[in-house]
Amino acid sequence: METKEKKPLSISAVLVTVLATWSPSASADQCAWNREPVAMSAVKLLQTGKKFVTYCEPCGDKQTSAIQTIKRVDLQVPQPGYFKLSVNGKSVDLAYLFIQQGGQHNYVNVGLQSGCRASDVSSSLQLNTAKKKSKDSAAVLRAKRVEILSNVHALRQAQLAYEASEDRFVVNVPPHPRALSSLNSSPVKWTGSYGFNRLSWQPDGRVRGTYWIEPHATEGFVVYGAIDADGDGIPAMVSATATRGVTLMTGEHIY
Repeated sequence: METKEKKPLSISAVLVTVLATWSPSASADQCAWNREPVAMSAVKLLQTGKKFVTYCEPCGDKQTSAIQTIKRVDLQVPQPGYFKLSVNGKSVDLAYLFIQQGGQHNYVNVGLQSGCRASDVSSSLQLNTAKKKSKDSAAVLRAKRVEILSNVHALRQAQLAYEASEDRFVVNVPPHPRALSSLNSSPVKWTGSYGFNRLSWQPDGRVRGTYWIEPHATEGFVVYGAIDADGDGIPAMVSATATRGVTLMTGEHIY
C-alpha cells in the first residue's frame, strides 16, 4: 500500500516534517521524543542567535561540546503525538542540551526548563572557555571537591546552631569569597563576610570554592557551595537545607 506523505504542520518559525522511518527505540535516551507541551516550550527557548552546548553526563562526557550559535531549529513529527527537535540540522536530546541564559557563562538545561523529567543531568552549567583544564587525575580532583562537601556541611550545622540560639536563620548571603564566574582551580584567601561572620563560621585556610546562602519558603535556607577544581569552567555544586544534608547537584564527573 502506498503511504501518503503528510503535510507539514503550521508552526511559526519552525519546520515540521514527518519521519515515517523513525521509532522510539532509535531515539536518544531521555528527551529526544517529547509530547507537544514540552516540545513547544523548548522551541520558545531555542531562539535564533542564542548560544548552546551539548553535554551528556549519563554518557560519561568529560566536557561540553564547543559553544555554538543557533541558526535554525526544526521540529519534526516522527510519530503522531510526538515531536523531535533538530538544531542547526542535527537532532538533539533536550536532556543534554544547554542554552545560554541568565548571564554570559550560565547555560541552563533545555529539557528540565521545558518540562521533560530528565534524570542524572545538571540543571545548569557555568562555562568559561578562557580557563585551562587541570591535568590532575580524577582521584585528586575528587579529593579537592571534598572541600565544598565539608564546608557546606559545616555551614548547615552553623545555621542550625544559630537558629537554636536566635530563632532565625541567616539568609541572603552572596557568593563568597568570589563570584561563580571567577572560580578557577587556584585556592584563594578567605576574607571576612558579614553573613558568615554572623554564623561565627570560616573555613580552615584558603579555599577553591565559593559559598552562599539563599532563603527557602519551607526549609528556611539553602546553603550552596561551588568549586571548579579542574578549571574547565564547569563548577561542581552542592547544597544543603535545614532537613536535608549535603547533596551533590552536578554530575559525578564534574569537579
